[in-house]
Amino acid sequence: MTEAEKPLNFEQAVKRLEEIVRALDDQTLPLDAALALFEEGILVSRQCAAHLEVARARVEKLVEQAPGVFSLEAFDQETSAGDTDDEDEE
Repeated sequence: MTEAEKPLNFEQAVKRLEEIVRALDDQTLPLDAALALFEEGILVSRQCAAHLEVARARVEKLVEQAPGVFSLEAFDQETSAGDTDDEDEE
């Protein structure tokens, strides 16, 4: 496997995406080169998404079951993002 074929870590992938965006902003870029960069950008963005999914799966939250008793639970994206129910607590 050559250096160019090695999978990028998340930080490298984000850096490469930034480079691609800067290059695509150059309005003098030939169409074929722009399309090749766009295709690479799609592949790199998918790598980023895969890295984020792995990270999300590893996130755990610490939950106190009773005073001084804790357990680990898998991170639940849906409940953590929407804990703002507008129900009255009377």
